[in-house]
Amino acid sequence: MAYPEFIPVFTKDDILLSKTEYEHKDGRKTTVGWLKHLFLFSQPDAKHIWITEDDRKIYKTVLDKFKKLSTIGVQADLHEWEDRTSAKKQAECLNKLRRALGYTEIMEI
Repeated sequence: MAYPEFIPVFTKDDILLSKTEYEHKDGRKTTVGWLKHLFLFSQPDAKHIWITEDDRKIYKTVLDKFKKLSTIGVQADLHEWEDRTSAKKQAECLNKLRRALGYTEIMEI
């Protein structure tokens, strides 16, 4: 998998605040859920999720960039950050990452 063709512009309504799940049936995801969805999971067919070595490298690069841009700290636990950060702030950080990666297209989720 390469970088995704599009990354949506996020709002607070796209962010799931949950300690037990990454994704909700209504399409909301946690920040970790969005990062994994966009940069980690290759899905050549609907029955299986494939994670390649390239996917892992891209995910790590993006995760480190996200943490740096969000001033979380590379060694910090992203799940703990999610638990104490508002949905609005998380959406702002995802959008900051989106811009830093060069995405300019606006796409609704």
